[in-house]
This record gives sequence, C-alpha cells and structure tokens, in this order.
Amino acid sequence: MAAGFASAGSISNILPTRGGTFFFLQHGTRTNRPACSTLDRWVINVTTPSGQAMASAVMLAYSLGKNIEIYGTGDCRDWPDTETVDYFQIAD
Repeated sequence: MAAGFASAGSISNILPTRGGTFFFLQHGTRTNRPACSTLDRWVINVTTPSGQAMASAVMLAYSLGKNIEIYGTGDCRDWPDTETVDYFQIAD
C-alpha cells in the first residue's frame, strides 16, 4: 500500500484527546490517501515518546505559523478513518 503524502501546507483544527490521539488538519495537496482514510485529517499516537515529540513539533510549527510537509504510514493504525503520520518536516 502506498503511503499518503501532503505537500507543504498550514496546520489547523488541532484536537488532542484523552485517549492518546492527536488529530489535526493540514492544508497541503494530498496524494496517495489510503482507502481507510475517509476524513481529510492526520493522527499521531501520543502514548509513546516519539509520538509526543512529533505532536510537540506540530504545535511548534503551528505556533510559529510554519507550513509542514507530511508523509503518512499508508494505514489507519491509530484511528479507523484517519491516516497515521509517519514523519513530517517543517517547510521554510
């Protein structure tokens, strides 16, 4: 399965949950969205140190008004209708 990708875009609608998921929208052009990802958002599992670091970096980019480029996992392992973030980079 091909992993999703989103070109550089702004971040909005940040939604951290008590259950350990961190959702957000990103307004870049999206390609290769997996079939399970029926909503146009991304998710990070924040129950792990790596997920917490990624969510922190998303918040930093958001607070600085920076765009990010996202590479997905190609699946919805952390939420049934939302692709999980594999990694991203802050675009300058």
